[in-house]
Amino acid sequence: MAKEQQFKKNDPRINLNGRPKGAVSLVTKLREALDKVHEGTGKEYHELLIKSMMKDSIKTDGQSRRLIIQYLEGMPRETKNINVTMPTPILKLGSKETDE
Repeated sequence: MAKEQQFKKNDPRINLNGRPKGAVSLVTKLREALDKVHEGTGKEYHELLIKSMMKDSIKTDGQSRRLIIQYLEGMPRETKNINVTMPTPILKLGSKETDE
């Protein structure tokens, strides 16, 4: 089924030119907006966002706190201890395997 949905040569849905030059991503626009100054407070939006996140993390059930900690420290690593016991082959003296 997936093979049928793949693009074929000269498919009009294919954008051969790629993204237009000068196009700005949503992340870039968001970063630019966060660096602007809020008219009412005179503070940059990223400062206000952090302050709001901190207030939420204190008031709420912990989800905001968990999110902030994950941003700072990253997700906790999951470790697994795996013990494997493999039988060792027993070689008899004088067998072909030991003569080589």
